[in-house]
Parts: sequence; structure tokens; C-alpha cells
Amino acid sequence: MKQKFAILVLFLFLLIGVAGCAPTKVTPTEKVADTAIPAVVETAIPAVVETAMPEGILHTSYWKDVYPDIYESYSIINTHDDGTKHAHSTLNEVLAEMDAPATCLVCKSSDYTQLYKKIGDDIFDMKYSDLVKMVGEVDAWGCYMCHGNDMESPAKAYSPEMLQWLAPDLLAKINPTDTSCGQCHNALDHPFTHGNGELTTTEALTAEKPYGDEFKETTYLDTLWNVASKSQFVPFTVDEETGVLIWSIASHPDIELYLGSTHQDLGVTCADCHMPTLTNAEGETYTSHNVSSSPLKSPEALDYCISCHKDYGATTQKEMIDYTRAHQQEVADADAVLQGAMTKLLELIATATADPNFDQAKLDQARDFYNRAYFYDLMQKAAENPGVKAAHDKAEMLALIDKAKGLTLQGLLLFE
Repeated sequence: MKQKFAILVLFLFLLIGVAGCAPTKVTPTEKVADTAIPAVVETAIPAVVETAMPEGILHTSYWKDVYPDIYESYSIINTHDDGTKHAHSTLNEVLAEMDAPATCLVCKSSDYTQLYKKIGDDIFDMKYSDLVKMVGEVDAWGCYMCHGNDMESPAKAYSPEMLQWLAPDLLAKINPTDTSCGQCHNALDHPFTHGNGELTTTEALTAEKPYGDEFKETTYLDTLWNVASKSQFVPFTVDEETGVLIWSIASHPDIELYLGSTHQDLGVTCADCHMPTLTNAEGETYTSHNVSSSPLKSPEALDYCISCHKDYGATTQKEMIDYTRAHQQEVADADAVLQGAMTKLLELIATATADPNFDQAKLDQARDFYNRAYFYDLMQKAAENPGVKAAHDKAEMLALIDKAKGLTLQGLLLFE
């Protein structure tokens, strides 16, 4: 009995095995239908995409928990050597405190593009506070400015509309990564968009072409002066005592100074020095976004600099700092000589202005020499103390100082 039962079980087992191995005519479509994979694909992926990438500009607040290390570095408030504090992450607070013109957002916020599309040229006559009331959250130097909504993409300028209007040829000569910095760090946005507070139009601004028809690679600031000194938009203040023109708002022509520099020729970008790669406590690397800090205060940035400058004697971080300080001091010393000459010229102009018998044509000529010297001196300083930005292009800064010195000496000769 037991033997018969065992034989029966063996027979059934073999029958099932053969049935399972037997070929069946199942089409590819039927196979897909029988699996669970399509159901997972159809339900899970769209849900992830919809959640992760909402429409419109994703503000910095959206990304801070996704990239905590980067956000932490972005939020650092730095104290500079002169005691002033600065952080790109606090630009919103600065603009609110100033109740700045809305056009400050031209370079500082990707939201400006969207706002301009809604408001049009009327935006040129509005305040920052007006825009905040209209749209709520407004990013100043937010993630979208350089990455769009794709944080893994290489940086480039996503909001350079004003710079595109004013200097498309300038942008064409710059690495896309550097245009992300150049969309703010240029000499154009400040004076041409909100300097004198008068209503501006896109058409009028485009017609200015400060780097336009007469443009040559070595004359960006020359062409800027030629246009700006005659512009209805650029903010010049006439000094009552001397009659000279004072460029009444700081400009930072960093991208103009960088163009044609040794660093650009070698392919060194702004981010290479100002946004070094750091390592967190877990050993993971990330890009520092503490761009308000000096590279001289970053060991990682200094090590990057040493990788090239070791050939010039800077083999340690201290030597790299000393090397840079020496170049900064060289520019500062040249600027000090210029300041002495410019001060003397301004005193002579003031005396002549108070003298009704002084030759008016000669006085106007002296003022013109001073005006242009003042402009070139301001540009080489790039909104910093003399020599601070020497690493951007020391040779160009010294050339601008020499140009300003030559103009000043021509002015002084008029009084001999």
C-alpha cells in the first residue's frame, strides 16, 4: 500500500513538472500584462516628478533641506578685514532696509524676469517693497539664478536679461559658468537701471549700447565712459564747489576686469577660487556657496591656488597669502600716488571755480580731465578698497591707474 502511494505521488510530481516546463504560446504583450512592473512605473514615477519639480521658479527655501551643507555655507555672514559684514544670503534684508528700487532685482533675482513679464516697463518706477507685496517671496541670489530648477546642472546665467540688452557681445566672450557671476558683477546694471530714479524703458536702455558699435576687447570701460557720460540714466552728481561730475553709485566691473586676464586665459573660473570643494563630517564633498568670503580665508581655495602658484614660489598657504597681499599692496601703493595728484587737481579746480576771472574754457577742460580720471579710478577699485581685487587682473588695474594718472597730470598742466 505504501509502495503504491509513493508511486502515485511520484507520478503526480513528474506530471506537474512536465506541465510547468512545457512551452506555451504567450506573446510579449501578454507577458507584460502578467507582471507587476508596469503598474509600479505608471504610479510611482509621475508622482515623484510631480512632487519634486513643481512649476515656476523654485526658491532657495525649497532646496535648503535637499542640500543642507550647501545651504549652510550659503547662509554664512562674513566679516571683512575692514569690519564690514556681508553675505549674499542677506540681500533681501538689505534691499528691504534700503527700500531699494525694484530694478535692484535686475541682476539679483530670477523673480525679476517673471515680474517684468507681468508688469512691463512700469517696474522701473517701483520699489522693492512694492514687488514683495505683489508676489510674496522674492529670492535675491537664489538657486535659480545659476542653476534654473536643475541643481545638478552646471552653473550659467539664468537671469541676465538686462546684461543681454546692454552687452550681448560681452557675454559671448565669457565662459557660461562665469556669466552666472557676471550677471551681477559687471559695471552696467547699477548705473543703467536704477541710478537716477527716473522712469526708464527697455527700448531706451537697449538704444544706449554702452558696449555696442565702437566696442573693442580692450576698451570696455572706455566705451562705457563715452556712453555713460552722456546718458540720461546714469547717476552723476555735480559737485557744487568744483562743478566736477561724481559717479554717484558704486560699480563692480569684475567681469570686465576678468576678461582677457591671465586667469581667464588659463581657464580658471570665478568658482574655482571663490567656491572651493569642501568635505562634510560624513566624508561627502560639496561645493561651498560662501561666495562672500575671501579665498584667502579658505584653506581649500588656497590649496587650489597653490596648484599653479607653486611655480612662482607659493608652496604653502601662508606663502600664497603673502604672495597675494604683495600684489594687492602694489596696486594700493600706485593708487595712493594717484589720489595725491587727483586731490591736488580738485583743489585747483575748486579755487578756479570760485574765481570769476578764471578762463571758463580751461576750467571746463580741467573738470573733464578730472571726471574721467575719477571714473577710471573707481572702476579699478571695483567697489572695494584699493588693491583688494588685484587677483582678478593686477595688470589691468595698474593700467587703469596709469590712465587716470595721465588724465590728472594733463589737468594739472592747465594751471601752470
